Amino acid sequence: MIKFPVGGVAYGTLPPIIGTDGLPAEPTSVTAKSYKNGSTTATGDSITILTYTDDDGLRGWSYNPAGESELDVWRLQFLIVIGGQNYFHTEMLQAVVLERGTNGAIRVGQSYRHTNNDTTDTVDVTITETP
Repeated sequence: MIKFPVGGVAYGTLPPIIGTDGLPAEPTSVTAKSYKNGSTTATGDSITILTYTDDDGLRGWSYNPAGESELDVWRLQFLIVIGGQNYFHTEMLQAVVLERGTNGAIRVGQSYRHTNNDTTDTVDVTITETP
């Protein structure tokens, strides 16, 4: 599960789909829907699919949900189409409140490394205040 701060943006990557030639296949299209707190009705929020694909075939995404509260959970469902074949990928997200100013807590201006347990990707994050 990817955790992100309330009022923040969640980021992740879609794993590559390897073609019969052993190389990452280029998607024809990628679409996504989000579902909040176990609902079977999509939220209608927009999920940004980044247009870049790195050398390993990873494609990035970002999600800035509307009106999240602490411990809200989302399921993001991605549909990746390659050569008329549908592939699916799911990510789970949770909004958390970061503690500030207590001993050992993450503070504004402090950096830390986040690891996505599903993909083992890491990202360096610096905590900033939102206006």
